[in-house]
Amino acid sequence: MKTLVKLGMILATCAIMTTSAMAQQLGFNFTAPGNYDDNGASFAVTGVRFQVTSPITINGLAAYNPAAPDGIGGSLSYNGDDIRVGLWDDSGTLLASVSVPKGTLPIPGTYFSAAAITPITLQPGFYRVADDGPRTAMLYSPPSAFPGYTSAPGLTYVSDCFSESGYGFVFPQYCDNCGILNANIVIGGTVQGPQGPAGPAGPEGPAGPEGPAGPIGPVGPAGAKGDTGATGAQGPVGPVGPAGAKGDTGATGAQGPVGPVGPAGAKGDTGLTGAKGDQGPAGPLGPVGPAGAKGDTGATGAQGPQGIQGPTGPIGPQGPIGQGLISGSLLFMADGVTAPSGYNFIGSYAIELKTKGPGSVHQNVNVYIKQ
Repeated sequence: MKTLVKLGMILATCAIMTTSAMAQQLGFNFTAPGNYDDNGASFAVTGVRFQVTSPITINGLAAYNPAAPDGIGGSLSYNGDDIRVGLWDDSGTLLASVSVPKGTLPIPGTYFSAAAITPITLQPGFYRVADDGPRTAMLYSPPSAFPGYTSAPGLTYVSDCFSESGYGFVFPQYCDNCGILNANIVIGGTVQGPQGPAGPAGPEGPAGPEGPAGPIGPVGPAGAKGDTGATGAQGPVGPVGPAGAKGDTGATGAQGPVGPVGPAGAKGDTGLTGAKGDQGPAGPLGPVGPAGAKGDTGATGAQGPQGIQGPTGPIGPQGPIGQGLISGSLLFMADGVTAPSGYNFIGSYAIELKTKGPGSVHQNVNVYIKQ
């Protein structure tokens, strides 16, 4: 048994309090409230979960009146002025609600005081009717055990229902089997007879004015990417456009660095052997005299006639290697270009470069050797 001060569900269809002469019928009724009248100190929402088995129209909601035949409150302990009654579908959607004022007299012959609502038709399904009043009619047994218990055609009591206390007037989401009957629905009018044949359709009335546009709904998710379409046919070749105008001549680029010395060219063909000159008489080889002092440089004499080439003398023996000579692979590099590893710098010289304009440009060339 759940400990809720106001534990209860009322399945009741309360008759609306109107001046209509039609009879008011409760969804659920009894002639005595049972063996337990809970005067709760807490204000949980309690009531009845019920089933509708055929469509039914209700005109009001009702609350249990423990002071009947006096008005709600009467001489009994009561801490509020009005009792709020609500009707929900089983998913928690509030369909209707009303306040039954303190002092409202009960429907004659019942323990329920009612207030009118805009008529609403309930389709087959499960619903809940409940109030926040402090008094609850309970049996702790099935509601059919209430003295003089009845239910309207098309309605079935399922269980009680309730909410936790302290949360205000909210949907009574919990259910139990305490036999609570403290809220009700009111069915107005007499039982409807069988439906007659449909009459001919009347003429269609003029169209009413268009209502305001509703709010724009949220953007739906992006659809899946469609398949790639087939490749279109090749269009015809367009005509050749006119030739573009010749652009201006670009500026002369800067002189690039001197490239490395290329490999030695192939040896040329041996030249023709010259005619053999007459051999002069060989003089005796005199001893080598001491070297004389170096005289002044004489004036350059006139070029004499070319003499007849004498015969080639025998090759003399190889002399000793002179001091200060260097042998190895030479490498010529433009100034500012780093030589490869293993080459040593031995000197530099300037060369004159040809240009397209007037004047000349000189470039330093560094010489490296690898021994």
